[in-house]
Amino acid sequence: SERKGVYGSAASQGLGEAIAIADFFDDLGTDEIAIGAVGTSPSDATNPPGRVYVLNVPATFIESDVADLATASGVHRIRGHEKNDFFGFSLAAGDFDKDGAADLAVGAIYADNKASETNCANATDLKNAGAVYVFTSADLLCVSTADPSSPVGSDPDARRLASRAFYGRRQWDELGFSLASGDLNH
Repeated sequence: SERKGVYGSAASQGLGEAIAIADFFDDLGTDEIAIGAVGTSPSDATNPPGRVYVLNVPATFIESDVADLATASGVHRIRGHEKNDFFGFSLAAGDFDKDGAADLAVGAIYADNKASETNCANATDLKNAGAVYVFTSADLLCVSTADPSSPVGSDPDARRLASRAFYGRRQWDELGFSLASGDLNH
């Protein structure tokens, strides 16, 4: 029987490391699927930053077709900030900004907390502190469906596209190793 679903463009991408399902694109009538791929980057195959693919597809797409996420149309692609970030290691969906629309939190367990790039009070760079990036539904609507062709560490990437970012406070904190969401105040 023929295989159905989605696949990455090469082996060892870590595609499906994490999956989140929600209506990210502001009530278009169907849920979208966010898929983490911790080892993907077409521009740099060594120590890639990772990616998250957000698919806005009807159920019939999964039942009837096979899609290469690197080339499929209508797939929103977010790239991690730097090499070896493991962006997409964990995912969680929830309404984090309380606007009624689903948002996406993405863990990047080996992201560096760089004093020059973050608002944290550290005086030196903290290697592999980890990060969690929060993309609101509005952020996700602005994410390109084209694959970023710019070098790793430049626009567009997670650090520049996310509304919020949280960083580990110590080296090897691995913030973002696991994520969950829920309505905790009720």
